[in-house]
Amino acid sequence: MIVVLLLLPAFTYIPMSVIASILITSSCRLFPKKVIAHLWHLDKLECFILIFTGALCVLVDGALGLIIGGGIALLVNASKL
Repeated sequence: MIVVLLLLPAFTYIPMSVIASILITSSCRLFPKKVIAHLWHLDKLECFILIFTGALCVLVDGALGLIIGGGIALLVNASKL
């Protein structure tokens, strides 16, 4: 916390495009290609939910993407039970 408070003024000089590219890169790394390929062979619907949630998180909003993706996954898994 002390490091964050001490370095916070330095972050004001970083352009917003750099911060956005860091956020997009880190959010895309949350979905490794091997996991997507493995999930594609196991369950295509779950793979679609993963890709859809990831796309919403990157393109729209992280919190909204997680809420919608989690809701869809909940409905799909509830209907299976």
